[in-house]
Amino acid sequence: MNIDTSLTRSYFVDLQSRIVAGLEELEGQPFRADAWERAEGGGGLSRLIEGGAVFERGGVLF
Repeated sequence: MNIDTSLTRSYFVDLQSRIVAGLEELEGQPFRADAWERAEGGGGLSRLIEGGAVFERGGVLF
């Protein structure tokens, strides 16, 4: 049985974007984005912030 993971991935990437947007509004500065891929397949997107007024360091990872 093949499972199409594209809808699940899209949902979580969108969720990550909505969370980050809310935190950026609170913080007043943008998160950095770091997209990565594994040689074996797969990958993700790390969204990071450091040195903010509200958050010293934080991340929203997928």
